[in-house]
Amino acid sequence: MILHFQTSRTTEVIYSQILAAFFSDGLMYVITLLLMKSVPPPLPFLAVFVTQIVISIVWTFLTHKWYFKTHEPKKTIIVYDMRHGMEIPNRPVNNAAEKGYVAQ
Repeated sequence: MILHFQTSRTTEVIYSQILAAFFSDGLMYVITLLLMKSVPPPLPFLAVFVTQIVISIVWTFLTHKWYFKTHEPKKTIIVYDMRHGMEIPNRPVNNAAEKGYVAQ
């Protein structure tokens, strides 16, 4: 069974927020561990981590909906070029069509 996740900008933002919270909270736990004389309980740190994740998910979806409600899509064009013929020519290129300035 193959597990397939659909990726979008929203999920990428959520994944990055989870990773950032994981590393920063882990670092804070290590710093707290070094500053205390005994081992601190991990349960409050896990509660803060889960709270950060929930807030991040809610915030991401709310801002995504707000942005696309207030900003209409704009017309765009995608320009794509394979850049064929970028090697050094054997002869000098003189006219504009050979230089690629004129659409053919």
